[in-house]
Amino acid sequence: MAATALTAVWAIASATANENVAMTPLVAQAQQADFDIPAQPLTDALAAFGRQSGMQVTVDANLIRGKQSPGVNGSMSSEAVLTRLLAGSGVVYEIKGGNTAMLKAEGGTLLSPITVEWQILSDSGRTEGTNSYAGSQVSVGSKTPVSMRETPQSVSVVTRQRLDDQNITTLQDAMKNTTGMTAQRFDGAGNFNTINARGYQADTILLDGVPTSANGNQATGLDTAIYDRIEVLRGPAGLFQGAGEPGATINMVRKRPGKELAIMGDATAGSWETYRGVADVSVPLVESGKARARFVVVRDEREPYIDVLNSEKIVGYGTVEFDVTSDTTLSFGATYQEIDSVLDQGLPAYADRSFAHVDRSTFTGANWNNQELETKDFFAELQHNLDNGGRLQVSARRFDRDMRYKGARANGAIDPSTGNFDIQTLEYGFGLEATAFDAYGTTPFNLGGQTHNIVLGADYRKERNQRSIYQTGPNYTSNIFNPNHNIPEPTFTANVKEPSFESEYGVYS
Repeated sequence: MAATALTAVWAIASATANENVAMTPLVAQAQQADFDIPAQPLTDALAAFGRQSGMQVTVDANLIRGKQSPGVNGSMSSEAVLTRLLAGSGVVYEIKGGNTAMLKAEGGTLLSPITVEWQILSDSGRTEGTNSYAGSQVSVGSKTPVSMRETPQSVSVVTRQRLDDQNITTLQDAMKNTTGMTAQRFDGAGNFNTINARGYQADTILLDGVPTSANGNQATGLDTAIYDRIEVLRGPAGLFQGAGEPGATINMVRKRPGKELAIMGDATAGSWETYRGVADVSVPLVESGKARARFVVVRDEREPYIDVLNSEKIVGYGTVEFDVTSDTTLSFGATYQEIDSVLDQGLPAYADRSFAHVDRSTFTGANWNNQELETKDFFAELQHNLDNGGRLQVSARRFDRDMRYKGARANGAIDPSTGNFDIQTLEYGFGLEATAFDAYGTTPFNLGGQTHNIVLGADYRKERNQRSIYQTGPNYTSNIFNPNHNIPEPTFTANVKEPSFESEYGVYS
């Protein structure tokens, strides 16, 4: 029975999160107050009641799902408003402690309440702190948060709890464990990959709903420590994401600061010199919590079982939120990630595609093989929640990513008589600068006895791709049974191709 009560409280907390104020006691129930709650689904009406009255409402979500409320307008007591909102629903209430309304089926038994803290107020789909593997709401493919049941496409959510429990630290690892998704790795350290779904590359990566790049493998190495959840929509989503493949769209939703001090961290040590540490601090900047910040720092070092290979990563994330009004939130922040690893592109094979019987630690590259990736992300967001459950939001994003690798790799089949194979030396790199803006408004309305929702918005994205020409150096010979890691490092010339630009803009409804 306790589990049912917990579900009940959480359902209302989710519904009220986008109201941007906590449902804490503010007024005595006998006082008169002005209420303006339009006719709408009962869940939304109760959320608006909690915001306007200051009362806390607890209810089993299954009890009110699918039911409508006639709405209330005028000056009256909270009890009178709640009575009108519940009229004809078969649901009644009891006031507990003077400021908590506990709902039950008419003639039913009231369960003891379980208090659930709700602090992240501008993200109604938040998974952090829920201890759940199931997401409650998603916005990928619809802009506005809707339940997964109401999303008319195949969708998955990798929650914060699952990321923590399964020690998933990168986007590509998350996708390998997501229904219908596969990851193809292009380097031994796993920092450069493609993610595929339904036979197509998932080439659109969203950060808080804003597209960052039309080339998904440029973001697959992003660390998951700074994200609340990862939403995956399989199938086309071009209405909001623009041009791209119809495989899947991935939305990474960042952690947000809470109104109370919270300090978290973890440390990991594993085999093959694996060390990882995460520090996560959420802090109010003023006593009321109307200004708050959050900072996350990550240090990750790994030395896989393959000789010579290693990878070092540092991540820094900071964000600040301001409640401009009770319904308006301004947030901005930045993320920085740097990876320094050894490039490894696998072992050669015989001409008949069979592999040599060598130790699994065999590395065929040079000891100067290197891969460097740097990611910088800057964002700003203004969100205003309307009294009727609608929303206005403006977002801006700048996403920069630079990648450079150089190394020696196998470039031919193994000679079965000697075990020799050709080695190619090369250098490659690219730079991506993506700027994106998105603005939209959404509002519910009633038509034909049903509640509908309309979205109207516009977006713009510009990318600048700068690639150095694929450069190769001298070729060498190595032996699969006794690899030569001391291949001389060539001097590569800085031969950079002219940058290319891509702009995309549109309106949607």
